[in-house]
Amino acid sequence: MTGTVIPRWELHIQPMFCLLDRYHMLGYNINFDDVQSVWAHRQPILSHVQGGSMPPPHENGPWPKEMVDLFARWVTAGEAQFNGSPPALSLAEGSDYSLTLQFGTLQILGKASLPYQGSKAWFQIKSYNQEAATLNLYLEDPPNPSPNQTNVGVELSLDMGKIGTAPDKVIVIDAGGSHPLPVSSSMV
Repeated sequence: MTGTVIPRWELHIQPMFCLLDRYHMLGYNINFDDVQSVWAHRQPILSHVQGGSMPPPHENGPWPKEMVDLFARWVTAGEAQFNGSPPALSLAEGSDYSLTLQFGTLQILGKASLPYQGSKAWFQIKSYNQEAATLNLYLEDPPNPSPNQTNVGVELSLDMGKIGTAPDKVIVIDAGGSHPLPVSSSMV
């Protein structure tokens, strides 16, 4: 898998399961919203999607080959490169969040702690409306990271859009919890 992007639960796998899939599989005690539930049933799920029986043809299935291959890569990566755990993101440790206005665009700034060489962190918009924009501060660790490394700080930024469409507040969710940042009236 060298040179290939490792599929991650939150970005690549969970979005492949539609609401109808999620609803139907609850009857089999498989929760398609829960990475551990899907991971525990990964081999039967893989067999069914490879065989074309899941999702059923009369209910938006079967998956195209690209989706089947992506799910198979996720399973293989977890078993071979993540010590039998599902490749998933976690929330990073963050600090020093602030909002600025740059050329009419609302921008969030902050810092994240990277625990390993090769780790990455970024803000990802989880929800956005006039009342609030909620962002996750995601952390992606490399496969089989070396435990002997020290944390490295990295500065992050994300443009939130033109100020005319800015929310009333921005909420950052990181490993430490939820951090609301009001958008000041001087910015609008």
